[in-house]
Amino acid sequence: FNKSKGTQLILGTRISYAKFHQYGTKKMPKRQFFKVDQGFTDGVANEMRKDLEIAMKGRKTWLAR
Repeated sequence: FNKSKGTQLILGTRISYAKFHQYGTKKMPKRQFFKVDQGFTDGVANEMRKDLEIAMKGRKTWLAR
């Protein structure tokens, strides 16, 4: 997360050729490893909200999920 605003989640890889798969090239169509759309973003936010609610109730409850 972005520490200043808490509005970013940065996902990535150290594989140097991953960008060619994600975005494609002149000779290769893109074969997205990771597609982020509004539905995905909303789903992640919802899951994080649920985990935070459980965590705020107590550590034992969160660990038991």
